[in-house]
Amino acid sequence: MTNAGGRSRTARRASALPSAAAALAAASLAMTCGAGVPAPERRAATAVPAGAVFPLSRRLRAADASFEPFPLVSDARLRAVAATGGGILAWSHGDDTLRLYRTDGGVAASWPLEAAAAWVSPTLALTRGELYAEDGGFDFALHELELGGGPRKLASWKLDCFPSELAFSGDGVLLAGADLADRAHVLRELRPDGTARLLFDFPKRDDFARFVDDGGRFVVFASARTRGERELAAYLVEANGASVPDPAEARLELRGLPEGALCWYGSGFSFEGRFWLPLAMSDGDTALAGFRLEGDALELEALVRASRGVYAPLGPSADGAVFRYLAYDHEMEPGVWRLASFDGEAIAFDVLGPP
Repeated sequence: MTNAGGRSRTARRASALPSAAAALAAASLAMTCGAGVPAPERRAATAVPAGAVFPLSRRLRAADASFEPFPLVSDARLRAVAATGGGILAWSHGDDTLRLYRTDGGVAASWPLEAAAAWVSPTLALTRGELYAEDGGFDFALHELELGGGPRKLASWKLDCFPSELAFSGDGVLLAGADLADRAHVLRELRPDGTARLLFDFPKRDDFARFVDDGGRFVVFASARTRGERELAAYLVEANGASVPDPAEARLELRGLPEGALCWYGSGFSFEGRFWLPLAMSDGDTALAGFRLEGDALELEALVRASRGVYAPLGPSADGAVFRYLAYDHEMEPGVWRLASFDGEAIAFDVLGPP
């Protein structure tokens, strides 16, 4: 698809996955969300879940099992759902509708929200337009979510950005992605006043930018699309830095890397004072590497094998005892999705069933 001023790099119903050009991962999630399943028997549920929620196989699930999975009215992508005080928000890329669900599966309210992709928090939504214009990129817009009146646009931008990672922070959004030339990863902060502040950029290869936010400082790295030996690099970026750091200046020393570490492979997260970064190992395994930030270095303190790939961090449990993530490895176990619960030492998995 094209318009007078540019061209589209992604189809109309582009995936809202955290990946700039990860066609394989996007196709995997599209297939996962594409098959309908019968509605399960549901217990009565009225409480709003305190933990993370996520869609899989056209069903909405709670990471803490606070409600039984229920079928969605229309399909929703991974980062397009959020639990709120009034229910569960889910944006459908099938019919451009933002819906507020109850935990029994009923729809309490719905509002139109037209976009090619959307990312949702309890209070904000970031949307991306369909077409890439040669004079600047995609149209992005930040919306405030008011459950009484629906989405209200706060600000908009035209950005040369194919998103690979995103996080809502305060009243704004942290957005990482590649440029059209596929030469650079860029990390930006989008604010409701319409500013788009550049925080960091670094060279791109066949990989996708990831970052871990730890209270205004970010460990930034690039996750490889496929396993393979490559130089491991990580960078420290301060949200309130006076200037955009040069990659050479921001690069962290990596101490204690394990033998057989090939590349970063997946997303990372912060838990119990450590930065947990995903590693692909030479024996085909995946591992969580727990680093402590010490000045300009990341010091390895723990290595947990058999992490099965951190496809998407979901967040800590309500009591903070475990961190949950969606585990998926498209190379080693295509089609097998797991919910992982990590206590800082060991990982327990629940297989989520076939897509």
